Amino acid sequence: MDMAGAAITMVCVLSERRLNRLTNPALSQGLPDFLAHEPGFYSGLMLSQYTADHLIVEQRILSAPASIQSIPAAADQEDFVSDGHGTRPSKNGQILDNAYGVLGIEFMAAAQALDFARSRSAEGPGPRATPSASTSPTWTSTGRCSTITTP
Repeated sequence: MDMAGAAITMVCVLSERRLNRLTNPALSQGLPDFLAHEPGFYSGLMLSQYTADHLIVEQRILSAPASIQSIPAAADQEDFVSDGHGTRPSKNGQILDNAYGVLGIEFMAAAQALDFARSRSAEGPGPRATPSASTSPTWTSTGRCSTITTP
């Protein structure tokens, strides 16, 4: 059960890193800063990333192995009493609830990024395009972003 919580947490960490690539102006490959309609005036999904980060911090705390927690009991007759079986299901439930939030935020950001990418490709080169070539971000079915450059 301890490994399941850690695995779910790592999926969420990867999800947040993808979210960062979509919202970070230095990494988003032509998307508006923080996926905002008017960057600088609106915060876009910047606060959503804070929420995802907080959920992951909580997941990391909850992912500490419960099986290593032991308190001697019964006048030290039972000196190793693992707390893993009783507490892990509730901890994993909270980790899973947090995962729904983190993944949901990533999916919202991906949908917003696709909307911007589609509207940008319909309008032609945006303000970040070079005069000699236009670039547009595209996403694969696995969620990876790649750039297509056309002359």
